[in-house]
Amino acid sequence: MPKNLPGVCFISSYKPRQCGIATFTANIINSLPIPKHKKKIIAISDKPNTYTYGPQIIAEIIQNNKNSYLQAAKKINKDKNIDVVCLQHVFSLFGGKHGENIVLFLKNLKKPVATTFHMIYSKTKIPNTFEVVDSSFSFITKEIIKYSKKLIVIIQPIADLLESQYDVPEEKIVVIPHGMPNLKRAEPKIFKKKLGLGKGEIISTFGLIRPKKGLEYVIRAMPKVLKKYPYAKFIILGECHPNRPKKYYNFLIKETKKINLLNKHIFFVNQYLTFKEIVHYLLATDVFVTPYLVPEQNSSGAIAYAMGCGKAIISTPFAYAKEVLANKRGLFADYANVDSIYKAIDFFFSYPEKRKRMERLAYQYAKKHSFKTIAEKYYKVFMEIL
Repeated sequence: MPKNLPGVCFISSYKPRQCGIATFTANIINSLPIPKHKKKIIAISDKPNTYTYGPQIIAEIIQNNKNSYLQAAKKINKDKNIDVVCLQHVFSLFGGKHGENIVLFLKNLKKPVATTFHMIYSKTKIPNTFEVVDSSFSFITKEIIKYSKKLIVIIQPIADLLESQYDVPEEKIVVIPHGMPNLKRAEPKIFKKKLGLGKGEIISTFGLIRPKKGLEYVIRAMPKVLKKYPYAKFIILGECHPNRPKKYYNFLIKETKKINLLNKHIFFVNQYLTFKEIVHYLLATDVFVTPYLVPEQNSSGAIAYAMGCGKAIISTPFAYAKEVLANKRGLFADYANVDSIYKAIDFFFSYPEKRKRMERLAYQYAKKHSFKTIAEKYYKVFMEIL
């Protein structure tokens, strides 16, 4: 490893903020093969004076405060120990229309930037109604592309989209998969007992709850599941997304009460879980589900974690799921289709040997994409820039 290791500053939401990008960034930073004092973070906050950050946070950008973007850029420019900036981008993270405030930051930054795009939209399609952007989002995308030395995407189809629709040269794009935890597999019954889940099959999902998750379709499938598997349980792990109305979460509760299954066969764990808690629930799980409703979705930390635990996964065929669950590493169910979800659950419960084979394939894939491996790829990109 070179003696002159790069100093890196990540621009991202960060723990303790409850956000998937914050969790992703923490996993990359913790695994990055450079000394701790070379890893710095500027945290994106949705509200001022809300989060108590650790010592690695050298500044805070307040989402809707333009001056904080300028101050952050100045701080990086003056810091001789920062050689490269890594921007973690998703439109809803930054203030202004479609997060346009981040462009102000990039225009005033004098250090080279590698941008990770966690979501890219096609210019030829109207964005999904669940998303927070309209058709004018492409201007922001083009500006970020212009000010970035390298663009990191999580799946190959997004690299292809950047080339074909945004005219980005191939050599500027790097595909680095979503990292996956490096965990030991375990028999579900061990963790079912540990968590007091009783007997029967466990179906689960986790993450911040919002309408695009499509969880009502699994809830509606449960009466049919219970006719054949009377002890089965569906556990929904996670609280309502902090920046979304609670209407959808309350709707899910109402749907569960309507079929008289709340706290009998469908359970809501309404809290932001620690990594250890998530892993324990995943290890107790027989079938993991992501019935999401946005075909364009580029990544999913939930699927990444479930694969790291070697779980049988049922998903709708959104972009990220199609790539990582290909080659029989999981099963696909149709969008917003109760019967399709039921059939996939029934398949896994009816054919345990086939389920175990898919679990092994998912686990083998995850072992090749550990956070340590992914962080090393990020390190390589930083060195190439410099």
